[in-house]
Amino acid sequence: NFVMKRIFFVLVLLFSVLVIPNLVSAQVNLHGSGHLHAEGNGRATLIMQTGNVHVSGHGYLVIAIRDNASIQLSGEGTCQDYEHENLTVKRCRGFNGEAHVAGNGFAVRIQGHDIVLDASGKGHARLRGEGWYETNSKSGSWSAEGQEVNITDNS
Repeated sequence: NFVMKRIFFVLVLLFSVLVIPNLVSAQVNLHGSGHLHAEGNGRATLIMQTGNVHVSGHGYLVIAIRDNASIQLSGEGTCQDYEHENLTVKRCRGFNGEAHVAGNGFAVRIQGHDIVLDASGKGHARLRGEGWYETNSKSGSWSAEGQEVNITDNS
């Protein structure tokens, strides 16, 4: 049941970002290369329509692929793969390392500390906890409620 709840959560996030992006408040829109860099402690969730995500940290990592994306992992942790409807899900407990995901239609979520992430392409991020982020045009702080950031590539 826990796994199904996590998968359902990822599905809801994918739907909310890919289908209803205009309902999100407190957004930061990126222009040009569509790049986000963030560092902090807490939870970072990225829903990417297309692009690249590189994330490192210590904690719990979930990657869900809806369309077509490649995953490269290095470091420590116990990872399990799941198939659910149209999603391929990789869940890593005790994650202490780096992940790189590239392609179309994927989500990355890391919860823990010493999180460092770089994302480029088109998508959406929610940064919850303590930390900072910057884009090509703006910088700000993570929040306890969750800071919403849109990642767009206008090229």
